Amino acid sequence: MKFLTVVAWVVILVIRGIALWLLIPLALLAWLVVHAWVNDASPGRVIAWYDLNLIAALTNGPFRVLIPAVDRPRFIGLTEFATTSRHRVRLNDLWTDDLC
Repeated sequence: MKFLTVVAWVVILVIRGIALWLLIPLALLAWLVVHAWVNDASPGRVIAWYDLNLIAALTNGPFRVLIPAVDRPRFIGLTEFATTSRHRVRLNDLWTDDLC
């Protein structure tokens, strides 16, 4: 990986960490208003969907030049909402090789 790509991913993680303070309450509000009835989804799935699209927006938007196209995630549309799964990070994930 190029040095600028690594720096871009670190900056994306910092921006994402700050943005999650706003994104999670908005995602829960959207779940109450829309997704609980229309998509029959859990709050965790809704938050994960918004988080994945936030990462896609950051990598395909302001950091598009610094991150190669093969490393950029794509947007997850509402038609693919049902395939979105919740992702959780546990303490023992740091020492396991299974990242998927």
